[in-house]
Amino acid sequence: MLNSQNKAAKLRRKATEQGFEIKVYVPLGLVERKQQQRRQLDEQRNRENVYELTQEVIVKTYEHDAFLREVITQQPSGNNKHIAVIGEPGAGKTTLLSTIAAFIQNNTQDLPICISLANLQDKDIEEYLLKQWLPEAMRLAKPNIVVTPEIECQLLECFAKERVWLLLDGVDEMGEDSPVQALTKINRELTASLRQARVVLTCRLNVWDAQVNNTLTGFDTYKTQEFKPEQIDDFIQQWFERAGNLAKGKTLQDKLKATQHENIRKLVTNPLRLSLLCQTFYLDKQGELPETKAALYQRFTRYFYEWKSELSIELCNSDDLNDELHQALSKLAFAGINSPARFRLRRSLARQEMGERLFKLAENVGWLNLVDRVAETEEEVYAFFHPNFQEYFAALRVDDWHEFLNHVPNNITQGTYRIFEPQWKEVILLWFGRDDVVKNEK
Repeated sequence: MLNSQNKAAKLRRKATEQGFEIKVYVPLGLVERKQQQRRQLDEQRNRENVYELTQEVIVKTYEHDAFLREVITQQPSGNNKHIAVIGEPGAGKTTLLSTIAAFIQNNTQDLPICISLANLQDKDIEEYLLKQWLPEAMRLAKPNIVVTPEIECQLLECFAKERVWLLLDGVDEMGEDSPVQALTKINRELTASLRQARVVLTCRLNVWDAQVNNTLTGFDTYKTQEFKPEQIDDFIQQWFERAGNLAKGKTLQDKLKATQHENIRKLVTNPLRLSLLCQTFYLDKQGELPETKAALYQRFTRYFYEWKSELSIELCNSDDLNDELHQALSKLAFAGINSPARFRLRRSLARQEMGERLFKLAENVGWLNLVDRVAETEEEVYAFFHPNFQEYFAALRVDDWHEFLNHVPNNITQGTYRIFEPQWKEVILLWFGRDDVVKNEK
C-alpha cells in the first residue's frame, strides 16, 4: 500500500509538462521552530531573507539525514509527540513526507500510513482509514477479501500498541473555508486512538500560522530550508539527466553562476521554482534563458497556476479574474516597495490595496505567504512567493515612466526620483523588459 501511495505522491510533485522532477531527489534540510516569528513594525528585511527565521525562534537546524536519525527514530523527549512540517508552496513538503515513510518502512518495525488530506472529502480521518484505506490495502494482498469489523479492530490495535505512523499530507488542501477550520477539523478527528500513533503532517505557512494560538496541540514545528548552491546544481543535473540532455543542464548551471543572472539564482532555491526554470530552459531551442526577466516571470506565472490547477480553478477558467488579481497584486507590490517595510507587507496594507476577496484568493493560491507578526500588535505580515515576484508585479503597475523620474525644477521635494533609489532598480529593469511598453517610453 505504501508503494502504491508513493506513486500517487510522486504525481502530486509533478510541476512541469515533462515531469522529470518526480524522479529527482535532493535531500531537504529543516529548522525546528519554537514559535511564530515576531518582528518590530519598522524592521526592514533584505529581499533575500524575508522568509528567514531569526535565532530567537530557532531550536535547532537539521540536515536531512540528521533529521531522520535524531527526530524520526528517537522517542520524543518533550511534551510534543507529533511533527508538523511547514513551508511555502512547492518547498518540498510532500517529497519529504514520502522520504519519511520510506525511512520508517526500511529502518523500523512500525507501520507508516500515508493519507493525502485532499482525498478525505466528507469523511473523517478514522472513517477514511477503516472504510477506504484499509480495504484498498487488504485487496492489494488478497483481491477478494472482505474487510470485517474484526479486521478493522486489528488495525486499531496496531495504533494502541503505538506501532503506527500517521502521515497526513496537505492540511491546506482539505477544502475547508478557513485555515482555522482546517486545523480545528484535524484536531477533532485525531481521536484518542489515532493520537496513539505518531503523526507527521505537512501544511503551508498561511494555514499553520493563521492564529497566534494554534488549535492543533502536541506538535513540534519544523520549517523547510531553501536549497543551497550545490543542491541547485545537483537538482539541475538530475533533472536534465532524466531528460536525456546533461549538456544542456551543464549550460544552465553555468548561466546561473553568471553575474547578470544573480536574481534568478536567488529565485530558484525552492524545488518548485527550480523545476519551472528547468522546463523553461529545456524548451528553449537555443539553450537560452528568456531575453528579459519580465518574460521569464510571465511564463513562471502561467506555470504556477497550472502546477496546482485544482487550487486555482477560478483563475484557470477566467482571464478577467486573472487580470483583476494581477492588477491588485501590482498595487500591493508597488505600495510595499514604496513603504519603509518594502518586502514585509502587513495584512491591513494587503487588504487596503487588494480588497478582502482578492487578498484571500492571492493567499489561497500561494502568491502571498505569512512570514511573521508585528511584535507590538500581533498583526500578520505577509511576503510574496518570492521577492522577485513582488518586483515583477510592481513593474506591471507602472504605466507612466514619470513614476520613476518626475523632476520638478526649483522644488525637488515635489518631484519623484525613484530612479536613484536602490530598492527600485530591479523594478525599473523589469519595466524595461515589458513588451507591452512602447519603445519611446523606455
